[in-house]
Amino acid sequence: MMKPFRARVCAAGIAILMSGGRAPGLAQAPGPARAPAVIIDASAPLAPMPTDVYGQFIGHPGRCVYGGIWAEMLDDRKFFHPLAEGESPWSILGEPRSTAMTTSKAFVGAHSPEFEVDGASGPSGLSQAGLGVVAGARYTGRVVLAGNSEAGPITVSLVWGAGPSGRQTVTIPSFDERFRPFPVAFTAGASTDEARLEIAGRGKGRFRIGTASLMPANNVEGFRADVLGLLRELNAPAYRWPGGPFVVGYDWRDGIGERDRRPPRKNPAWKGVEHNDVGIHEFVALCRLIGAEPRIAVNRGLGDAASAAALAEYANGAAATPMGAQRALNGSQAPFNVRWWPAGKGKHGDWHDRFALHVCGEPGTRRFLRDALGLAAGIHEYSRQADVKPPANDTQPKNVIGAITTTKTAAAFETAGLVLKLYRAHFGQVPVTVTGAPAPLDVAAAWREDRSTLTIAIVNPTAEAHVMALQLRGAAFAPAAALRRIAGTDQGAHNEPGKPPAVSIAETEKVPVGDSLTVPPWSISIYELRTKQ
Repeated sequence: MMKPFRARVCAAGIAILMSGGRAPGLAQAPGPARAPAVIIDASAPLAPMPTDVYGQFIGHPGRCVYGGIWAEMLDDRKFFHPLAEGESPWSILGEPRSTAMTTSKAFVGAHSPEFEVDGASGPSGLSQAGLGVVAGARYTGRVVLAGNSEAGPITVSLVWGAGPSGRQTVTIPSFDERFRPFPVAFTAGASTDEARLEIAGRGKGRFRIGTASLMPANNVEGFRADVLGLLRELNAPAYRWPGGPFVVGYDWRDGIGERDRRPPRKNPAWKGVEHNDVGIHEFVALCRLIGAEPRIAVNRGLGDAASAAALAEYANGAAATPMGAQRALNGSQAPFNVRWWPAGKGKHGDWHDRFALHVCGEPGTRRFLRDALGLAAGIHEYSRQADVKPPANDTQPKNVIGAITTTKTAAAFETAGLVLKLYRAHFGQVPVTVTGAPAPLDVAAAWREDRSTLTIAIVNPTAEAHVMALQLRGAAFAPAAALRRIAGTDQGAHNEPGKPPAVSIAETEKVPVGDSLTVPPWSISIYELRTKQ
């Protein structure tokens, strides 16, 4: 009979393990070190593990895309909210009466800010604070302007401190009534999370700001370079996009075409504004940059069959087809060749699907070492019952697992991300039968596909070291193994971006493997044993 702990894992999966902050059945009181007998039969393979176990989910709500993967530093850059009202992150420079939201001459969305300067009352414009900059780093962007030229010059300043030495300014001397982008570039003179961007007119007349953008100059096709580096290390085989409940109110056509002209929308499933800077082109580019397969969710809520068919043709149709021609016009001549089209959520909120692994955690959520232990145990349960488990990234959980955490200027692996990275790179694909592993240890083993290496994974969720008696059957192995381990003295340890990691993967290229293995407290260990030649 299946143990109660394993039955719970089967029923709910990894997301349930993580949702409560500790793994069910793993939070037992530490006991004295024991010597359990574990038998690994390398000649008794189980069903192969699908690589989808390590698949990821990219959703737009929260800070996963905007404020996470995407490099844009400005919030509400297309002015969905009226300036200085409600949720707007923008402040007004100068007299408020000199500012209006014009609808008749809007650049994108419902309205654009318009400013009147009289030449005597000082500059008029707007600013956004709370930007993160690093001393010596370059930042590039643009401001889309229109108006009568007498309102100029327009100054665009990045401010990181007090006085003239605490800012750098770009001057735009002239413009006209046509909206046009003007490039800007800055080098920060200090590190701070409270920098601000100021845009101000200093002449006499009216001018409008259509949109603004500011990114670190080292961005890669609009994505944060530091986050891309971690995503490459994570090496997830596939990503599902654009979300779960989010997709119900998402129209993919809002996310194509000139990025500055894509309309901002309020998504009905979430509170935030969807800027539509990251659409299907950007998502496919992200997957290309990190070597993953794109999976695009179809809106079966507020969407319809015609919209889904148009999306499929836009993504995969030849450039001679109507939608393929539009894709080519938008910069991608070759089809995207998307193979997987998971169904999105229903329009009545019937979001009762299974679970997924999320590339970014919920805002404010921390993942600790104890969470990593639970996730590793969940992967072990997958390995034992891979023949009955569905692909892990087909649906979204209520409580997501965050692989990466970010601040305004730094990124780091969450403990869950380290587990996914570790198992994806070093745990085998063909599980074998393991017997005799008593609680509290959780043991799984798997061959590499070429049968050259057997991997043994052990989770110790207690505060005590354990000596585990080991019997290897069904093959002959070298007397030493490579060891990768996540461990710590505090189950509450976690990583903070910009600080030395408190939790990491330690590597030892050669450790002896005999009739026993010793596993330290609060640890996840993977041994890689090569067969004898």
